Amino acid sequence: MLGFVANEADAVEAGPVQVPALLTQVAGTEVLQAKIPQVEAPAVEVQRVAAPQVEVLRALAHPVRWGIVRRLAAEPGICACDFTEFFDVSQPTISAHLKVLREAGLVTTRRNGTTICYSIVPGRLESLSRVLAGMAATAVDSDTRT
Repeated sequence: MLGFVANEADAVEAGPVQVPALLTQVAGTEVLQAKIPQVEAPAVEVQRVAAPQVEVLRALAHPVRWGIVRRLAAEPGICACDFTEFFDVSQPTISAHLKVLREAGLVTTRRNGTTICYSIVPGRLESLSRVLAGMAATAVDSDTRT
């Protein structure tokens, strides 16, 4: 098997990206020293996605969590124990998914006696909705140009 190992100590700074300057062939004893030209940063600046938006997208990416949020949109204030009726997973699994949604700021809890009821936090979805709508509008504009 032939592979290459990059020695981080021998990396050259090339704009915002580090490029290895020394590559060692794993299968043999020969060492290849490379002079890598400095690369200009791309002219197009990539907008960084805000960390909260990424966390919301990660939380929504799982099918059960997506289903929980859709269920909460249809029926706010559902008790945690009632979700097992809608999904083919155990109560501890539902609790773990609700915890991820809570940590992402997507759902809020309200104690009702001995039960805990969940509802959607509207601001988090509205913020993501605006970002996605802006992206969708750009996609539509580029389609009409061709």
